[in-house]
Amino acid sequence: MSTLRYLSSTVSQEIDLRLMSVEFGFGLEQLMELAGLSCAQAIHHVYSKQKFNKPLICCGTFHFFYTLFFYILFPKK
Repeated sequence: MSTLRYLSSTVSQEIDLRLMSVEFGFGLEQLMELAGLSCAQAIHHVYSKQKFNKPLICCGTFHFFYTLFFYILFPKK
């Protein structure tokens, strides 16, 4: 399994600017949709139906920083 790595905010901004350039042509809305899809797929992989019974997942962004946050709650057994 690969090692988890994090991007700095500077590198992340550079990637966003390149993706939104004329060369690649992505819009901000498209990039946010792709980010949301990636998060949903990661949550689905980690919190599978076989392991967890109906988790409540609330997520969103902080408006000016685009920092994702998640609250994952599980009912008591």
